Amino acid sequence: MKVRIGHIDYPVVLEPEDSDEFGETMGTFHRDDGIELHPIQSPSEMATTLIHEIIHAIWATYRLPKVVHEEQACLRLEGPLLAFLRDNRGVVKALQDAAEMGKPLELEEAE
Repeated sequence: MKVRIGHIDYPVVLEPEDSDEFGETMGTFHRDDGIELHPIQSPSEMATTLIHEIIHAIWATYRLPKVVHEEQACLRLEGPLLAFLRDNRGVVKALQDAAEMGKPLELEEAE
């Protein structure tokens, strides 16, 4: 799976079990590598983790400030979140299926 954020397509992969940091977090975002998700999560947990990491990716891609008040955060995220929903209909459908029906996200193994 890939997610488009702004002008960048980020891969979304499962964290490899042989990783030195395996299981330390449920998910991570790295600007150069994309999003890694810990494989041992229920579909709804993985969907929630993916949304969390997508927000980190939006924050980094759009170079949003480190410290911002709630209303400013909402104002800064409204456009990027709308663009994400528009540009990632397949990902949005997969998130809905995971959250509503417990269908696992179709992800690739990390290389």
